[in-house]
Amino acid sequence: MKCRPAVLSFPALLPVLLPVFASTPWTAAELPEFEVASIKPTDMSGDIKVGTLVSPGGKVRILGCELKGLIRVAFRLTYQRVSGAPAWAEEVKYDVEALPPKAAAIQDFRFGAWDISDERLRQMLQSLLIDRFRLQFHWTTKMADVYVLKRGGKQPAFHPAGAGAPSAGRVRLVWSKRQFALEAATMQELADFLSGVLGGPVLDRTGLRGRFDYTPKSADPDAPDPTVDLTSSALSFLQDLHLKLERTKGPVEVFVVDHVEKPSPN
Repeated sequence: MKCRPAVLSFPALLPVLLPVFASTPWTAAELPEFEVASIKPTDMSGDIKVGTLVSPGGKVRILGCELKGLIRVAFRLTYQRVSGAPAWAEEVKYDVEALPPKAAAIQDFRFGAWDISDERLRQMLQSLLIDRFRLQFHWTTKMADVYVLKRGGKQPAFHPAGAGAPSAGRVRLVWSKRQFALEAATMQELADFLSGVLGGPVLDRTGLRGRFDYTPKSADPDAPDPTVDLTSSALSFLQDLHLKLERTKGPVEVFVVDHVEKPSPN
């Protein structure tokens, strides 16, 4: 059983197609490090808390997540883009708590269920995995299914974000209306969100630039909980936006685990 989110929050998620990475595996020494960090097996005897939390100051907590999920968070990947991991890396759950050095002066505290927005915090998590799990890896490219985000047949239902919009947007769930909304989000951020839902790369081919807002006009008290079938809810959201997805084949960058060990004691 893989780790599943306890809450839903969708900032800019998962850039997925052919990102620029080092051609050779990094070492922990080449990355920033947490000042203090602990990795412990999750206590499975009671209720298990799962998810990611970034507190003011940059403290990171990732609860009830297996190594493959930690790799996903650290490198901003979907599960489908991680291969070569041993069976225990998908089964044994861990709790991670880590604090960056004060000199890092972390400013971006946004997080999703399995996402950390701040790049330095993700690099520190990468360093932690390389050091404590003895993680070694490389990247390869393979042809796989990808989705293309395009305009539909109607004028887009969203509108440009107003003056003073934040520099980073998100897709969020409006619980009172049981529908998704855009908050100063770019089409790339929407594509990233969709890639996390669909488990495959989504390419923005809308040709729309800038940041956009969209809020559902009215609540539907009889609407089902959108988190029960997240894929159907996301596709319905696209229809509301007057956008569409098309499936095709394309090159996808895959993270390959070459070596990994169970973590050293704290």
